[in-house]
Formats: sequence, C-alpha cells, structure tokens
Amino acid sequence: MLFRSVVCDKEGNIWVSWLSYINGRGDIIYAKYFDGRVWSKEMKVSLEYGQYLYPLIIDEPEGGISIFWVSKTDTDWTLFGRRYDRNHWQKEEIIVREKTPILNPAVAVNKGSARLCIAWQGYKDGSFHIYLKCRDKGTWSGDTLLVTDKGSNWNPDLAFDQEDRLWIGWDGYRGDNYDIYLRSFDGENLSQEIRITTDPSYDMNVRLDIDNDDQLWIAWERELPNWNQTMNIQKSKSFNLREEIFICLKRFGDASTYILGSSLMGSNKKYVESPELILTPEGVPILLFRVFIGGEGLGRYWEVYRTSLIDGAWSSPVRLFPSDGGTSRPGGCIDKKGLLWVFWQSDGRRIVKINHNRWRGRIHKEQIFFSKGHHNEKEYKKADFLLKEKSGEINQPKIENRKSKIETAFTDKGVFSGEKYHLFFGDLHVHSEISVCFTAQDGSLEDKIRFYHDVVGADFLAITDHADRKSTRLNSSHIPLSR
Repeated sequence: MLFRSVVCDKEGNIWVSWLSYINGRGDIIYAKYFDGRVWSKEMKVSLEYGQYLYPLIIDEPEGGISIFWVSKTDTDWTLFGRRYDRNHWQKEEIIVREKTPILNPAVAVNKGSARLCIAWQGYKDGSFHIYLKCRDKGTWSGDTLLVTDKGSNWNPDLAFDQEDRLWIGWDGYRGDNYDIYLRSFDGENLSQEIRITTDPSYDMNVRLDIDNDDQLWIAWERELPNWNQTMNIQKSKSFNLREEIFICLKRFGDASTYILGSSLMGSNKKYVESPELILTPEGVPILLFRVFIGGEGLGRYWEVYRTSLIDGAWSSPVRLFPSDGGTSRPGGCIDKKGLLWVFWQSDGRRIVKINHNRWRGRIHKEQIFFSKGHHNEKEYKKADFLLKEKSGEINQPKIENRKSKIETAFTDKGVFSGEKYHLFFGDLHVHSEISVCFTAQDGSLEDKIRFYHDVVGADFLAITDHADRKSTRLNSSHIPLSR
C-alpha cells in the first residue's frame, strides 16, 4: 500500500514508507529517503513487530516528516503516529484507540498554519462511519463524526485550501448505490454535506487536491450502473463483481466531468482504476493509475500508467515499465526540481495459461519500483528497484485460524425440538483479485467486503483465494481487514 506513503519534502528529499512482513515475527513499518544523491539506509518506524496496515507519510511544515499507521491486536485497533526531525525519531504517539476497526486513514496538513488533520473509517452500530481528528499547535482535538447517515461510508480523503479550510471527500452507500460526497471544515464548523455524483453508477475511492488557484479537484473510480445486480444469478448470467471501470475527474463547481477509460486506453483495457491525483505547480492535473491486461497470449497482469489533463483533453497515457504483475495502486509526488516521482509495488506474478482450462501464476518476489522524470515529459526511463524482498519468504502463507466473536442483533428466533436457533445467511466460497480465475472482475478484498456487507447484508463471508497466489505479506495485510 504505497499510494499514500510517498512525499517530497520542502528540503528536497523524497520519502517512502512501506510495510514488510518478517516470517515468524510479524509486520514492521520501514522508511527511507533520497537526498538528491543517494538513498538513506532503511529505518524502522514501528518499535515492535505486529499486525499493521496503511502506512501514511506527511511533510511537516516546521521541518521533518510524520508517519502514521494502524495496528491491530486481539483487543484493540490503534492509529499510531511518529515524527522524524533533525535526524531524530520521536516517540510513538497514540492518535486513536478503539475496540472496533480503524480503516483507510487519510492525512493532510496546512503548510501555512501547520494544522494537521487525519480522517478514518470506523465501524460502529453495524455501519461504517467517517471520523476526523485535528492537531493544532501540538494539541489534538477530540474525534468528530463527519457522517451521521446510517449507510456505510468508505475511504475518506483530505485536502486543505489556501484559507485553511479542510475539504473531506468519501463515498457512501445510500439508496442501493455508491456516490461521492464532500464536506468542508474551517476548524470550528462543518459545512452541509455536498453530493458530487447522482447517477446510478457505482462511484468510489475519491482523491482530492487543491491547485495554485485554490480550486478543488476531485478524482474517483466509476463502475457501470447497477453494480449491486451483477452477482444476482437470477438477473445476470455473470458471476463477476465488476464489469468495467473508469476514472472520473472534475473541478469542484464545474459541470464537466472528464472520463478516462477503455475508449482512450484500448478495448482490451476495461479496468482502469486506482487513481492517484497530483497537481503540477502550473495547476495541471496528473493521474497515476493501474490497468488490468487480460488475454491468453499476454497473460493476466496489471500495468501502471500516468496521464495529464491539458486543455480539457487527456494526454497520451505513458506506461511506467516494468509494472506487470500483481501491482498495487501507484503513488507519487513532485519534487523541488519539477521531477515527478512514481512508486508502485509489484510481485511479478504475471499469469499465463498453460492449457485450455488452467491458469497458473506464482509470486516470485515482492518488490518496490520507482520511476522519475519531469512532469511534462512524455517518456520515462525504465524503473529502478527501491526494495527487493527475499523470494524464500514467498509462497509460504502464514495461516491463522483464531476463534472469532460473532455479534448479532437478530430478534427473530426459531425454536426446533425445544432449542432456539438463529438463521444466518452468507457465502463460504468467495474469490478476490488475488485468485487467477477472474482477477480484475472479482475486485479487491475490500470490494468483496463492501458488496456482502452493504449490498447483500450478509451475516458472514469467507474469502477463499487460491493458495498459489498468496504470500506472507498478502496474508499479513489481509487478515486484519477481514477481521
């Protein structure tokens, strides 16, 4: 998960943070930086091994950087923070601690006032809600509930404008559909909720950024209408969760929405997703994204691309090579010299067809790539390695089978032979994009949890991906989310 773990600081350094899994010990959060000449040594950010998620990194206006991450134990979910300044790591700080999940955090800082805010997705009373917490002059506020709607709300993102006003975007499931929503926060008062999308398409995974004219830009994923019907066997012959994905971009207040999809990328590239939005100093929007490639001759894999919106039209997409395999959402930043740095994680697991009905893919090694070039350039050089993990740690899944606590609010009870029973509905055989069957169509682990929790209203769910596509790192990051 690198897309929010990259920052170009004001001193000209390029910082990257990531999560690694160590066999027999657990996860550890690392960071390193490039000072314009060489990369620093890897630095341990988390003090102990554990189960961690979502490393985030932010450039502190007063100097240094801060890294945030989520920790999951048997009893708690904790959002930690730790600051690095003047070649010194400060103590770990507990930002939030809950008994219920803390998911998908996002962070933003105002470089003028130094006010820092962090939002996350919390789970209470059977629904997902969005929460906000801000640090002003070294003091953290209490938790603010941003969304009171009883539907499920996902994946917040944040951006500060020049008036020190914080913009919060997220997607919410209401009325059998997902749409994009906005609110602003001036430090004391929250604005009314603003609904950005109103059509029947499934809109999700919003990204925000502010240009030098103080205009808010919004990017998000869009899927075909009636996403919640595609797995209803009575209404559709398809078992796929996702049929086609586009990326949408618009400037807040404008009527136009710019669509990036297969019409630009090619008819064999129907899954254009995972946008990361970056605005150049000239105010030109850059999108980093990944595209799924499928075909018997080519195999099945993901590629990373970048494009820009210039005078209302998309520039020719540039493929960042090599990016084939099980590739994560890309992340990036523009440094003081105008260079765009792009990072992504790949396991090199290109899938090939070895006979008429059998696909085979294996993970060779986990690795992090980066590529750089001026943000106006049309071609990038071949990517370099930032990190190579040992191949011996791959294809040795860490299997855990702990007892779970099932909580239910059912009041209807059935009595059979004098015994009381509850009837639970769910699915014990579900695949995600990890499996080779329908990689892009199946969607991510989060997509499946969304569908069964929000749309189906299931009581239980079992993700049963193919073991030959698993790795210790994948298991380590997926177990906390599943719980």
